[in-house]
Amino acid sequence: MTFLQLKTFCCCCCRVPVEKGARNIGIALAVMSVIAIVRIALLLVRFQAERDDPETPFNGILKNMNGVDKEASLENSLNALVFRLFLAVVCLIFSVMLVIGVNKANRCLVLSFLIYFGLQLATNAITLLVGFINPELVISEKELQQIRKEHDEEMVKVIMYLALVIILFLELFLLYVFVVVLSYYRELGGRREQHEFRQIPMV
Repeated sequence: MTFLQLKTFCCCCCRVPVEKGARNIGIALAVMSVIAIVRIALLLVRFQAERDDPETPFNGILKNMNGVDKEASLENSLNALVFRLFLAVVCLIFSVMLVIGVNKANRCLVLSFLIYFGLQLATNAITLLVGFINPELVISEKELQQIRKEHDEEMVKVIMYLALVIILFLELFLLYVFVVVLSYYRELGGRREQHEFRQIPMV
């Protein structure tokens, strides 16, 4: 089966076999996950410190927000950070599983990553589709208010759709990453079949 079957992974002007490409993908995602975890953890610490200190710039901004439930805004921000931290930890776990799966030629570990990454792509695709139908549904109210303060309504729409187009290209690259790992998974299956065939005694 040659559909969606690649032999090499092309990135940064170089071409490597899908085995090495899958390993590099796992390492890159793991490194980015660690960076995200550290960054979010520092933000949580800073958030908690500023939340308890009324003299911080963050609380000063909240004081000037009329008609806004400040406590609810703080709670929503905290929940968003915790959720991002959870996603980063999950990504780190499956990325490490991919690296180990490639090093040990373990199809189960590679398949686990494919299931996780496939679900992530599907979720992103649905969000992107909703965004093109109504961008305001996928952009936070705070960001939307900031954009509207600096630009007129027509420019706001242009900026939102431009951001969605950039995200679309990023999603297409992530889809390519998925196909690379899928190709390696299929390659492992082919190796296993060849090994089992060689084990059959000749009559």
